[in-house]
Amino acid sequence: MRCIDMVPILHDLPNSSIFIGRLVLHEDLELAQLCSQAIQRTVIRFPHGRVNIIQGYLSLLMEYDYRKPSALYTLLSQLLLVLDLWIERTHVTDVEQEFSFDPNQTVVNQTEAIAVLHLSNCDPVIRNLCLNILQAISLTKEDDKYISIWSTLMEHEENIVQRARYQYYLEETFGIQGDIKLETKMPRFSIEEVAMSYQNEFWTFVLGEIGKICVDEGRVKVLVSTRTMLLKKLGSTIAAPPSEITSEEHRRLYNYAYYFVWLNYQTLLFSIAGVGLYTSKTLTVKRSGSLDVENDTDAKTEQLNLEQSIQFKLNDYLSTLWPRLESAVDWVCHAIELACSFTHKRSFLTLVSCLSKWFSEQKSKRQSVVASHVTRIMRNISQRLEFGDALREQPQLVPIYVAHIEKMEELFGPNSKKFSVFNTQGTNYFNNYSLIIANFCAALYHPAPIIMKVGPIRRYLGSTWIKETWPPAERAKLYKLLLQWSGFGELSQSRATVEKAKYQKALSNEKDPIKREEKRKQLDRLVRNSRVCSRMAIEGLHRLGPFDTIATTPGGSDQLVARDIIDWLLDAEGKGFRILKWFLAFHFARLLPFFIDKSYGAETRESVLFIHALYDQFLPSVSSNSPPTNGISEEIARYFLEKERIRKISESSEVVPSTIEDEVFADAVIQNAGAIIHLALFNLNHPAFLIRSRSYEIVTRLAPVAFGFHKTMDIKTTAELRKKLENLRNAFNTKIIATSKHNAIEVSKLTAKGCYMFSEALFTVAFARLKVMEFHYV
Repeated sequence: MRCIDMVPILHDLPNSSIFIGRLVLHEDLELAQLCSQAIQRTVIRFPHGRVNIIQGYLSLLMEYDYRKPSALYTLLSQLLLVLDLWIERTHVTDVEQEFSFDPNQTVVNQTEAIAVLHLSNCDPVIRNLCLNILQAISLTKEDDKYISIWSTLMEHEENIVQRARYQYYLEETFGIQGDIKLETKMPRFSIEEVAMSYQNEFWTFVLGEIGKICVDEGRVKVLVSTRTMLLKKLGSTIAAPPSEITSEEHRRLYNYAYYFVWLNYQTLLFSIAGVGLYTSKTLTVKRSGSLDVENDTDAKTEQLNLEQSIQFKLNDYLSTLWPRLESAVDWVCHAIELACSFTHKRSFLTLVSCLSKWFSEQKSKRQSVVASHVTRIMRNISQRLEFGDALREQPQLVPIYVAHIEKMEELFGPNSKKFSVFNTQGTNYFNNYSLIIANFCAALYHPAPIIMKVGPIRRYLGSTWIKETWPPAERAKLYKLLLQWSGFGELSQSRATVEKAKYQKALSNEKDPIKREEKRKQLDRLVRNSRVCSRMAIEGLHRLGPFDTIATTPGGSDQLVARDIIDWLLDAEGKGFRILKWFLAFHFARLLPFFIDKSYGAETRESVLFIHALYDQFLPSVSSNSPPTNGISEEIARYFLEKERIRKISESSEVVPSTIEDEVFADAVIQNAGAIIHLALFNLNHPAFLIRSRSYEIVTRLAPVAFGFHKTMDIKTTAELRKKLENLRNAFNTKIIATSKHNAIEVSKLTAKGCYMFSEALFTVAFARLKVMEFHYV
């Protein structure tokens, strides 16, 4: 052993069956230490054999996993030691025979792939070793064109941790995004700190984000190798998860370490599932040196073959994974649900279509339980921030989600008895469906830009999406179904009567007062979550357009302005669900007079909600002017970039001819121009700063074009009027109400010059309102 460094390096040294490095695992510590020292001397004296030694360790590492943590730790430590020695000798300048670190790229990729694979380990020490190996590779590779995994992690470290934190909290809040309020300046940890902690649950989320970032950065070859190793591990090396645990031996086999390793393997596999799909930055290089895959026939062929191979392997694995959802062991199903939430967006269609096909063909005694797991997976995918981009890039997803959503009528309709709001499993099932609807509608909605200057009045709240895929009649059925679970008057009264009896029965079963109080809080939380989720779904449905079947009841009475509808809308609006503006947007001509009348209500809170809903038809929504609260710096920056992009589109859209919808919208505004002018001028003295400011914005936007009356505008006249109004902006951007009152008269004079044709209508409204105005306003 002491003379091994004198023996020439054999060509078959990487063969793990004869690789001398295997002795570092010997039970005799002295022999293991001698072997380690001999390999170190070999690394120093034989530079041409270093690659072989690394390959030997890599082949050994493929034989070990979490079940032998000490052996895995030893091999990773020795591999890191070899890399460190190589780095040290590379920088020795007085030794002429030294070779710089420039191994075969295949070896580098395999080393990084092994390190990424073992990041799935539940032992923090093993994870830290893997990160150190990735860092060593980045320090030793002397190719400027090569981008290491470690460089990718460090470049996107903040983004990875912030996204993982948001997804973690989203999981804790059962997918209700409104309950998450995070800041970018909150204390955060580095990837190394998270890896070294015992927060294995959070590390799973970080690992999923690491996989997705590496895919986006085009680390194809490394991730393809990692995926091959993962499929081998999941297919044969480690035991398959159980369908049920029947003995103590099962409990020992499927322990804590097994659970997290199996979960992390699944998470890593799904997060890198998109590797190679579409055009990758590093997939192939033209002989001219460019990365133009589109115009390179060989590159297209190579990419097509790679994509087909990836799709085949992924579909083949998914067909063996979905039957695990029938398992009676809860953690198996939970692990699959959680891992699917990290699927790369390029693989959404593959995963969802495969899952939908399997579920439609699946028949078992646990059909209802499996259905709840499938719905949870669909919800996890829909709540991803990039879900909207995926729908635009893969439109085949839309009919799959619509078909799944339409099953809700059968499960939770008025005649269904399968669901109770006081049953945790049933409530989660219903909430998952509701959140799917909310997320799906939010992803489909794409508003037209708002014209904020002197262009024609446009109806901008409308959304452009594939209406044929989901007709209004089907959405109306879901709307009625959701109303009965959202606390809406008569529709939920019959359901509430049944649920009240179940509520009392559940409490009466608890004899201990303390446990009864805990039970009551639990039931109240279930009711709250079901109402929040149903209202989120209703808000989403309203975004996509009007419903043909909810305008009137079978008896013919008008439901759009019925008191119970309005009370429910105001209650939902007051709790943060912006439904009123959509209600008005898609019934604008019919409801505009009603909303104007309600904006003068005696109750301040109610009138404020109606005012904002009315102003939202012409101005950006108050909520849209606030950046996201998910605590992700990249998403906040994207928000401001998107805002600037929309502003530029808005300016360029001012010269675009008006559409028929724009003309109808403008006609409705003209017919009610006197009332709108009076409301805007009247609210220039409103006690609330936000309403004063938005009232000024309404006047500035609509007065130069005479509230839609000027179809063909005099550009010079409108520009002068707008400039004069803009000079008064600071007076209404202050919270000092006296300043606003002092300048309100000047704004009224300027408005009178531009809107003289509405003077009669204005004074008619003013004298009619004079009787109900409070004296200090007059």
